[in-house]
Amino acid sequence: MAQTPPRFINAACAVIFFSSTTATVAAADSQELVKSLVATAQSGQAVFPMTGNIDLPAHSVIHANLVFEGSAASGATLDCHGSTIAAEGKTFDKRIAITVRSKELPDGTWDAPHDVTIKNCVIDGNIRLYGLNISANGDAMRESSGHANHTAYAQASAPRRVSLLHMQVSAKTGVPLYIGPGVTETTVADSTVEGKGDATGIYLDAESARNTIKDNRLSYQSTKRESLAIDGSAHNVIIGNTFTNSPLGGIFIYRNCGEGGVIRHLKPEYNMIERNTFIYPENVHTKQRPAIWIGSREGRQPFCFSDPARPFGSSLSPLDFAQHNSVKGNVFVDWPDPALVNRDKDNTVVDNVSH
Repeated sequence: MAQTPPRFINAACAVIFFSSTTATVAAADSQELVKSLVATAQSGQAVFPMTGNIDLPAHSVIHANLVFEGSAASGATLDCHGSTIAAEGKTFDKRIAITVRSKELPDGTWDAPHDVTIKNCVIDGNIRLYGLNISANGDAMRESSGHANHTAYAQASAPRRVSLLHMQVSAKTGVPLYIGPGVTETTVADSTVEGKGDATGIYLDAESARNTIKDNRLSYQSTKRESLAIDGSAHNVIIGNTFTNSPLGGIFIYRNCGEGGVIRHLKPEYNMIERNTFIYPENVHTKQRPAIWIGSREGRQPFCFSDPARPFGSSLSPLDFAQHNSVKGNVFVDWPDPALVNRDKDNTVVDNVSH
């Protein structure tokens, strides 16, 4: 008999443990923390726990991974005032500039941060928000996905109400902005996501929901992928954004069935994609893909699987079930046909125009 997944909590406070590379800074003393952050220009990248309200001096350069972890970070605000968080290292962990994540406590429960605001930052590197695991393919996700209440559990164990405002995110590799497993109610507004690599510019991963991507400029140039992926994520609002440098696709909606042995439960449904502009770049010689593709995978991945003992989610069917999405009033500029592909009649697709 399968075990019940561990309980989850959102505690009022938590003890946070960091590795030996973590800066030994009393996070409650914001002035001392700011001094230590500014000093990283001389000492190299380190990991800093972030709590409370932090104001960086304008236009400074911070070589660090700033970590908002657990409920100790709830209510925290970081205002960079135009300062740069630089984390362009050679390894995956050294490329993460800002992390907002939950913490697993000794009793197996998860302590999740909420109501974190990060604004006015220039990011040379990546931003990652996540709950049970750093990606949707981790051990905790795999264990939880074997239970019918996986979506609720993953969401309750993940950060919620994180705001990223007036940001400039530039990455040379990996996903610049990753909204990971179970993350809910994130707002990304009035920001720029740029750079060049082989990933997507923004990724909404499995079991995440109710996130808002509004009034941003997405010019991340991927050599392999679309600009924004909605993968097993629902009830998101993607509105008023401008997409450039993305001939391999703007927004794709799908569900990665069984990747990493993890059953995807949440369907990519009830997403609102409205009043976005997709501009096809000039002098492009590559395989053209749609600006918006609803149901882009439909079980064609080699890692799909079916387990009769777990008759739910992608284990029950490998199809995307990209249904009940609203795609309205989007503009496609110089985009070759087809600019929009819809694989399910239950979606609302109206008033989209090509120029």
